[in-house]
Amino acid sequence: SGLSGIRQALAFLEEGRGQVAVAGGGDELNLQLLRSMRRRGSVTGNPDSLPLAEERSGPVGGEGACFLTIESEEHARHRGASALASIRASGGRFVPGDTVGHEGARESMAGLIRQLTARAGLELAAVDLVVLSASGLLDGDVEEAGAVIDVFGGGPGAVPVTAPKSILGETWGASGALAAAIAIEVMRTSIVPAAPYGFVLSPDLAGLNVPEETLRRPVRNALILDRTDSGHQL
Repeated sequence: SGLSGIRQALAFLEEGRGQVAVAGGGDELNLQLLRSMRRRGSVTGNPDSLPLAEERSGPVGGEGACFLTIESEEHARHRGASALASIRASGGRFVPGDTVGHEGARESMAGLIRQLTARAGLELAAVDLVVLSASGLLDGDVEEAGAVIDVFGGGPGAVPVTAPKSILGETWGASGALAAAIAIEVMRTSIVPAAPYGFVLSPDLAGLNVPEETLRRPVRNALILDRTDSGHQL
């Protein structure tokens, strides 16, 4: 919902309904809710479950909040503010419930990636980083990682990816905005974080470029992805 909030803020500004929007989201840990979700299999009881990892067994519950101030370049310049980054494009798709976790969902997300880069006026080779929403779900991680491989190719020469939930856990409503903040920090510092210590990429995701060591390189264009088990892709 955090990334959806950012998209709504963009629409709000594009429609001329305001000049500045603050958008994002937050969620806090609720032990009773986590226990219920654990019984339903929506989160894991294994604190070592890592997104994209060979031994993943589901998301680890986390909490957080993140909000971004969004305005036009002209308005920021007028008030003397320095922009941290610019949003070149946004988009979203919905896949039916019987498609979630299957090949159709992977194809849909691959199509969304191509659509976003085209809207942004970018060649695929101009994307320097992909920030994934991967949370440790067996099917969900395959859906997202597979789409990235389908579009950008695989191997060490492919676009590097990072999965914030491997450190932060599943922060639900905050996750999309936190991913945006992480992308901005990577662009600011030119440092792409490595996978957590002990991470082993799952064989069914072979080809995904998860850096084993910290990368130091310019990052000008980052792609932020999000997905839900209800079929939303952003």
